[in-house]
Amino acid sequence: MTIDLVLTDNISDIVSISKFLKVKKVIVAKKFANILEIEKVREKTKKEPLAFYFCHILDKADYNEVKKFKQKADLIAVQGGDVGINKFAVSNKLVDILLMPCDSHKLTFDTALARLAKQNNTRIGILFSNFLETKHGFERTMLFKQYIFVTRLLKKFKVDALFFSGAKKTTQMRNPEDLSAFANVLGFTESQAKRFTTILPKKILGGKK
Repeated sequence: MTIDLVLTDNISDIVSISKFLKVKKVIVAKKFANILEIEKVREKTKKEPLAFYFCHILDKADYNEVKKFKQKADLIAVQGGDVGINKFAVSNKLVDILLMPCDSHKLTFDTALARLAKQNNTRIGILFSNFLETKHGFERTMLFKQYIFVTRLLKKFKVDALFFSGAKKTTQMRNPEDLSAFANVLGFTESQAKRFTTILPKKILGGKK
């Protein structure tokens, strides 16, 4: 079962390109304004041929926000980027995914955070769109360098990763073969890459329909 996580809620375009990519399930991830917004978008997708799921993204450390949206969102993610918010994400058992824990400028994911992620079963989400949108060669090289190091930590401490397109527009969506190859480039084995692009995404959705 092919699953992708996108950062756009353009439902009609998602449905159209998903047919071409053979994507069967889509996780719409964004910072929803409130619970009502999730319910409205969910209602809008009920008659679509794809199965849609909804992930609320936090951009700051706020435990009350986690508890509030956990009631209605299928998944909770935290947008990483600095040590403080990364630590909040991997220390909170209600958080499902830490998205992009570092950028090209600074390495903000270390051994201590990897241990906490393993302990609390927090998955590390790596989004292809972040690499795709890096325009300068040096910046892209540094981003790859950071995530090759992150990959080593994830492998060492047996932390689960998730590879998604993270598409901000539907033309950035990718099939699982592309994402699996991307995981290989960062240093994961073929079996690990397959697990992180096809098996684990299905597992985190559990029995949600």
